[in-house]
This record gives sequence, structure tokens and C-alpha cells, in this order.
Amino acid sequence: TWMIAAYLLQKTVGSMTPVGWLMVQQGCVLFFVLLITRLAERILIKWYRQRGGNTRRITFVGSDSEILSLYDQLVNNPTTGYRAMGYYGDKSLTDRLECLGSLEEFVAKTDRPEELSLGDELYLCVPHQEKNLVMRVSRMCDHQMVRFFYVPVSSESFGLSLKRELIEDREVFTTYEN
Repeated sequence: TWMIAAYLLQKTVGSMTPVGWLMVQQGCVLFFVLLITRLAERILIKWYRQRGGNTRRITFVGSDSEILSLYDQLVNNPTTGYRAMGYYGDKSLTDRLECLGSLEEFVAKTDRPEELSLGDELYLCVPHQEKNLVMRVSRMCDHQMVRFFYVPVSSESFGLSLKRELIEDREVFTTYEN
């Protein structure tokens, strides 16, 4: 449609300038206008979210190293709008993330969620064998209108360098990538 509009504009304005050259000029101008507006939008959103506007508060549960990589992905980019409240876990993860209590304290308070710092989203990272805990926390989040995410335990805990892959909707780990 832009090309047709440029052609019709050129035909009605004058016949001295070649149509192709006009389309190249308009295309370059449009490209740079879009580039500058996207950059300005990103800077504005970053500035607004750094001041606390339009952010989501998140809480982590567990002590696996997978939480740290997820924390880095979500919180270190201010344009995503995530603010970490802290984590519930038994091991010390990092100085950047505040410890809100132990995993046992968290489990004990799931019946009294008003005593927990839940935020808007909760990321749970415990072994698959803790099926009852996962279901219990999921139900609590549903009742509290908190978005629940289950994060699989890191493959680094096995001592292998495994890579994640998806087969259909199932997450699997492999020793090499195709």
C-alpha cells in the first residue's frame, strides 16, 4: 500500500522525479522514524519502570541455582517491569536477592498466605518428588490471585552440562544440541 500511495503521489505531484527514487527516499525516512520512535519508547518505558510504575512483584521459592538465572533474566532488564521481593529457601543464593525465610517457614504459612510476601507472581523451584508441595502452593496461588510458575530443578545439580529441549510440549535434557 505504501508503494501504491507513493506511486500515485508521484504521478499527481510531478513527472520529473523517478518513482523508484521517491520510494527509496520515503522508505529510508520511514525506517529511521520507526527506529527512533521504538528507541524513544524503550527509553521511556525503562525510565518509568525504574521509578516503580507498571511493575510486577515476584517471589521465588526454592534454593536451586535455576532461580538465579531466572532472576537475572527477569529483573536485570528494567524494560520487563519485574521487581523481586525476595526468596524463600534454605541455602543462601546471593546478596542481590533478599531471603524472606526458610522453605519450611513458607510451607508452614501456606495455610495463612496473608503472612507471606507473595507479590503478583510466584516461581517455585523444588524437585519433582515434591509433588504434594507443588500442588499445595499452586492451589494457594490460585486462591490468592497470584500467578504460579513451576521452574524445573537445574540440570547443573546433576554435575552434567545438559541442554534443554522441547519434544512437543515436554521439556527434556540432552548432552548435545543438533
